[in-house]
Amino acid sequence: MESQLRVLSVYQEFFLGGARILHSDLIRSLQADYRQRHTVLSIQSEAYRQHTLQHMANDSCYQALTAKGIPVTSLGRTSETISERTEFAPHELAAFERLAADSDVILSLKEQPLGLLNQAADVGKPILACLHRSDPENQGAALDELRVGVLSGRISLCTINSEVAKAAYCATGIPESKIKVITNGVDMTRFV
Repeated sequence: MESQLRVLSVYQEFFLGGARILHSDLIRSLQADYRQRHTVLSIQSEAYRQHTLQHMANDSCYQALTAKGIPVTSLGRTSETISERTEFAPHELAAFERLAADSDVILSLKEQPLGLLNQAADVGKPILACLHRSDPENQGAALDELRVGVLSGRISLCTINSEVAKAAYCATGIPESKIKVITNGVDMTRFV
């Protein structure tokens, strides 16, 4: 019997957005169709954006994941406890390290969770960072955390969805060899 690939995805928060919708749909399919076991850790239990406070349990991605039996946990941080450069408490690092120990690979959805992954003990697992912007300079401390993770060797690989975005990250000092372009799956030549 083939063993399941165990994947831990780390989110900054649950708040309806394109990257989270796509990732949530993808891991639900992978778990159902490809013998993978997924777990999601959200740093925040709530998000405040666009003048709206949303608890993660009210998010449609959270609801879709848990309905499919994908465990979703949170460090319990709130929008008030997040700052540009956050230090994580020992109990928060331990919570991540326990989940990481039960995983084969760790995936960071965007750069924002990398502060947690960089501060935690080296879990000895491949860490993938899924990038999604073509303006990495507009990420504040998250870009610095990406650089630290890549240059220290902690991050095994970054994925991005376009050559333009890859070039933008390379211009910030991320080695080209650490970024893999995975296109969005739409053959644009069909529309030309």
